[in-house]
Order: sequence, then structure tokens, then C-alpha cells
Amino acid sequence: MKTKVHLLVLVLLLWQQPSLALECSTAQSQSSHVLVNHVIRVTKATRFSDCTQKCGADSKCRSINWYPDHGLCDLNNATHLSSPEDFVPASQGTYLIYFLHPMAFCSLKLCSKSSISCLMNSDGINHRCQECNKSLGMQRGRISNVQITASSYLGRNFEPWQGRLHNSKSVWSSKKNIAGEYLQIDLGTVMAITEVATQGRHGSNEWVTKYQVQFSLDGFNWTSCNYDNQVKTFKGNSDRNTIVTNELPNKIDARYIKIVVLDWVHHISMRAELYGCTLY
Repeated sequence: MKTKVHLLVLVLLLWQQPSLALECSTAQSQSSHVLVNHVIRVTKATRFSDCTQKCGADSKCRSINWYPDHGLCDLNNATHLSSPEDFVPASQGTYLIYFLHPMAFCSLKLCSKSSISCLMNSDGINHRCQECNKSLGMQRGRISNVQITASSYLGRNFEPWQGRLHNSKSVWSSKKNIAGEYLQIDLGTVMAITEVATQGRHGSNEWVTKYQVQFSLDGFNWTSCNYDNQVKTFKGNSDRNTIVTNELPNKIDARYIKIVVLDWVHHISMRAELYGCTLY
């Protein structure tokens, strides 16, 4: 669904209330439309500035439904770009996107091809559809050795940085065979990640059969990759060298990625690559 969002020109209101000029720099709007199913708070707001100020005070607020005739304001935790299917006509409502609290992602429904990812622009308002499945540097070495760490490793020649896709000389192997061991990758900057590929150990019957993916912006606060409100478990390998590529249910924006092992054959050993693209 493609709906052009126009800048609301409040000439009369600005003449009556000069302080609104600042507010107009933080929002774009569409009259006779609202976003449904994402309201986190309903509050009184007889003026446009009241509505935007209350959104600005709530870090979870991403957009607003303003009903001037009723003096009411809905604070939403989503936007028409993240949930276009919930952007609907409403004769008495005006929808406002508050781009000082931008959404980190937009819906694939805005893009025509399944191989294309939806990426938000840095302005927090506009989006673009582009290919987002390029290798991010494990195999080719753009990601340096020091950017690859792990929960543990078996010893010399099995260090975390050995866990690069197509590395025929060695592999990352954990010190212990316990669920929760992980390979961690620091991309150096926040990037969009769309796919994860893995291999087992070259020359030995060792591989990971199931894993989960966690991601972080700062390396301290981690979020699990979910699907249908449950942590997604990915199918791993079934032999030494066949590459198994898993597409993530939703594009994630992160600097740090953990591939968290759940199950394995003989010993936890893995070679990996991440796929995605730069954000801006």
C-alpha cells in the first residue's frame, strides 16, 4: 500500500499560535486517515501542539492520530510505514508521523518484490526499497579477526575468527558442548541483516543443527530474533560443507549479532556469514 504523506500546512493555526512553527518541524501528516491497532495511549489535545508535545514526551510514540473536533489524541507505537495495512480512512482524524522518534524499520508490504528489503531513510519519514542480501564480510575478511568473538573456543586453531564461511583450514569450535554457546560478530557499525549462512567443520563430522539469532546495537542489550511472538529457531547443517542459508523473518538493524547454538552433531563447530546491506 502506497500512501503519499503530505506536509500539513497549518497557516491559520500558525497565525493564531506561533509556537506551532516548531512543532511543524517534527511531524508530517495526512488528513482523513488514522493508524489503527497500535494505540498505546489516548489523551486530550485540543491543539496540534498539545498532541505533538505529548508524543515527544513518550519515547514509545512513533505517530499520532489527532481528532481536532473531539479534542483527542492517540499516541501510536507504529507508523503507516511499519504497518501499512492498519493505515485507514477516517473522516474526522488526522494522522501525524513523529520523526523525532523514527521507526527503525518499514514493512516489506511497501515493496513489490520479495527479494527487496524496505529500508528507512535517515530523515525518519521516507523509505526506499532495495536489494539487501550482500555478504557483510566474514568470508572476504572485511570483518577483522578482533571483531569475531565467542562464548568459548576449544584452543589454538579453533578461535572464533576461524568461523568464516568457506574457511577450509579450520573452524570455530566451542570448548564445551552445551546449549547456549555462541559465535558473536561485530559489524563495526549498525547495518541491516537479512540472512545467516552456516557450514560445519571441513574435514570432520561436526556441525550445528539448530540455532537462534540475537542482535544488539551496543553489545550489552540483546534481543532475540522472533517469529509470531516466539523466539525463532533456525535449522542448521546436516553435513560438513553444505551451506545452509536462513532468511530472517524480518530484517534486523544491529551492529552485533550472536549465533546461539541449540543442538549439534559430535561437537559444536561452525563457519558462518551474514548477509544484508548498509542502512543509509
